[in-house]
Amino acid sequence: MYSQFDTDGQFKEFSQMAQNNNIEAMLNFNKRFKKDWNLTASMGYSWQHRRNERTNLTVGTTSQPDMPSLANNGAILTGNDSYDGKEKVSVFAMANVGYKDMVYLDGTVRK
Repeated sequence: MYSQFDTDGQFKEFSQMAQNNNIEAMLNFNKRFKKDWNLTASMGYSWQHRRNERTNLTVGTTSQPDMPSLANNGAILTGNDSYDGKEKVSVFAMANVGYKDMVYLDGTVRK
């Protein structure tokens, strides 16, 4: 890009890649036994992986006008790369025990 104060031009290139992957699975169980009791249970697994990559490159001075390219550098090419990511893994379970469809006990756990 040119301005009246920068006649030899400048070129910048920026790229970014973002990715988010998720996997989830769950098992359910429901059983009535001995006529008065019932059990409901669930178990699950969750996985998430997120990443983000960025590249930023700049040519402060171009050799030839009107040729936007990183190869058309009349000065030192400057830039930086960055990466960040995170992974989460979770296991969870829930149980419910009932007696005569009147009294219930619930429990959950998650890691």
